[in-house]
Amino acid sequence: MLDERLGQVEKLLSRYREQLYGKELAFGKAPDEDKARIKLQISDLKEEMQPYIQEYWDILSSQSTNIDISEEEAEIAVAEIVKNTNTIELAPSSYPSDVLYLLREIRDKLNQPISHKLRRKSSCQGRLEEKTVTLFLP
Repeated sequence: MLDERLGQVEKLLSRYREQLYGKELAFGKAPDEDKARIKLQISDLKEEMQPYIQEYWDILSSQSTNIDISEEEAEIAVAEIVKNTNTIELAPSSYPSDVLYLLREIRDKLNQPISHKLRRKSSCQGRLEEKTVTLFLP
C-alpha cells in the first residue's frame, strides 16, 4: 500500500515540478510588470507542494529500515550529495537561505568521521562477530 501511495505522490510532485519549471521559464521571459504575479504563482505552487514533499519523505523514511544499501552505493550517494551541495553553494542567490543552511548541515555531517559497530556472521564458524569501523567520507 505504501509503495502505491509513494508512486502517486511521486507523480503529483512530478506534475508540480513541471508547472514550476514552466513558471520559472515564464518569469525569466516576462516583462517587469508581470514578474510579481508570476513570482506569487511560483510561491503558491511551492506552498501547495509542501504537504506532498513531507508525505514523500515520511513514506521513504518508514521504508528505509527495510532497504539494504551496499557500501559502494552509499559512497556514490554521499559523493553526489557533497558535489551537488558544493555546486549549489556557487549560486547561493538562487536558493532560499534555509535550504542552503540545511544542505551545508547535511554535507558537514556526511564529512564527519563516524564509527559504526558492524555485526556479521563469520562464514567459517557461524558465530556473530562485532567490529567497529570508522568511515571518512570525501
